[in-house]
Amino acid sequence: MKFSKYFAIEKKLKDSGMRIYRAELISDFTDGNTDSLKGLSATEYRELTNRMSAMLPAQQFKDDKANKMRKKVIALLCQCGYTKHDKPDMQRINEWCIKRGKMKVELNDYKVKDLPALIYQAEEFYNKTMNQL
Repeated sequence: MKFSKYFAIEKKLKDSGMRIYRAELISDFTDGNTDSLKGLSATEYRELTNRMSAMLPAQQFKDDKANKMRKKVIALLCQCGYTKHDKPDMQRINEWCIKRGKMKVELNDYKVKDLPALIYQAEEFYNKTMNQL
């Protein structure tokens, strides 16, 4: 059995500031039956990694692809003047997403599957804005 999933989650938890003591964690999880990853059954390993994943900060679950698409929307709207003190005006951007976006929700509430449509809308808005100048 490979333990790469465990180590990836452990690293994310440590990066978020949590102290992880592997042997103690595993011992607590198995009620003292083992303190080693090698001592876990496949089912126990899966349950342990699921529980550890639930401990990850919400930020860890944000999809990189979705964030790239959100940044594209922000960049397009910033070029249309949705800035404040030379930074993205997220209040205005969220208002735009609620008013003009397909899903009528704030930018961070868009799922990966819905973001391409929002990007298209932002591109259309950008093109209309630039044509008016």
